[in-house]
Amino acid sequence: MLDIWMTRRPNKDSNWSVPVNVGATVNSTDDDQAPFISANGRELFFSSSRYGDFDIWVARRPTQDSIWSTPTILQPMINSIYAERSATLSPDERWLVLESNRRGGYPHSNSDIYATYRKTPESEWSHPILVSNSANLHADEEHPCFSDDGQCVYFSDHTRWLQHPGRLPGGCGSDDLWQSEVFWPNDPEAGSDVGP
Repeated sequence: MLDIWMTRRPNKDSNWSVPVNVGATVNSTDDDQAPFISANGRELFFSSSRYGDFDIWVARRPTQDSIWSTPTILQPMINSIYAERSATLSPDERWLVLESNRRGGYPHSNSDIYATYRKTPESEWSHPILVSNSANLHADEEHPCFSDDGQCVYFSDHTRWLQHPGRLPGGCGSDDLWQSEVFWPNDPEAGSDVGP
């Protein structure tokens, strides 16, 4: 089974420390993977199969030097009966993008990118919105992450064969890396699509 490990460095010019397991408080006897730490270092999002299919979980701590709390599963509207993975928080900590194979995605796709919103770190997340257009083009979009300014989403586009009907033009085959500029709705709670 997969566990989450951690390594540190005192500054960007230093070498990374020897990795250490984050421990049984966060890790389970099932697969725990795809960790992401918020910019303030106080939230750890990851995917876990401890309830069967993969779901998004979060562990929190009051300071960067504190011990992680016992993880909690994100609210039911984020996690479905399908698989949710690779959650990444925006730099302003209001948007969360993730991949899911839930129903309602694009044709010919086993995984699409969704986005959810919260007003503050203490607020509840909104219902996930299917990210439209060039960030989801009918193939398998996976592993989304934000640029430092939050205006672009980078992702992997997985197509199993070069003739896949949803294959992005210009790619070299399976698991290419892409970026898409994203314009966030002025009023996310109104239910507008997120798109480039």
